[in-house]
Amino acid sequence: MDPENAHSSDDQHSPPGGTPRLSIEAEAATMNRGRGRQVTALVAGVLLLAGAGVLGLQHITRGDAYTQAATDAARIEHEHFDGFFGCVLPGARPSELNAEQVHSAFESVGDRFGKSYAKTLERCLPRMQALTASVNALQVPADVEPQRTALVVATTALTAANTHYLRYLSDTTHQYEFVAAMPMLEKFGAAWAGYRVAHGDLERALEERL
Repeated sequence: MDPENAHSSDDQHSPPGGTPRLSIEAEAATMNRGRGRQVTALVAGVLLLAGAGVLGLQHITRGDAYTQAATDAARIEHEHFDGFFGCVLPGARPSELNAEQVHSAFESVGDRFGKSYAKTLERCLPRMQALTASVNALQVPADVEPQRTALVVATTALTAANTHYLRYLSDTTHQYEFVAAMPMLEKFGAAWAGYRVAHGDLERALEERL
């Protein structure tokens, strides 16, 4: 082998000091691998931040759904339930009554007004209809749908009790009789209590998830 050629070949691969020198192609590959790792790390970071953002948005949206449902439920209670019983029992504070007191209040107005009390129930009927429509239209998250369904059932029972009592009072072929009215008043009181329980259950379920 020619000494000059041998020396030239050694210079390409082993510079002074004994450390191997990479070719241009090898250096380029090394640099590209380094850039690739940086890009991969950057993409991973962006995806992580995006995922965290989505989870945060889902949490906010979820919280807003429960807040809205709780607000709507409270509005229904105040505007329509309290509104109806404040109409049929003037001067009463429905939210402070229990089933026995509601029963006694209806007994009192029945004794005082007899079947003419039908006019009061007819005048207040739109409030009952608004209560029913609002409860049926109430939107809640899926995991509290059972409580909303229970409230719909309780509202239906309350509406039926009101309709039954109004039908009796509107029948002018017979005088008002306490004994005949008693079962209907008991049913009214029980339906009132059932509504309050169902509404309270829904409110608690929503508050626990806020």
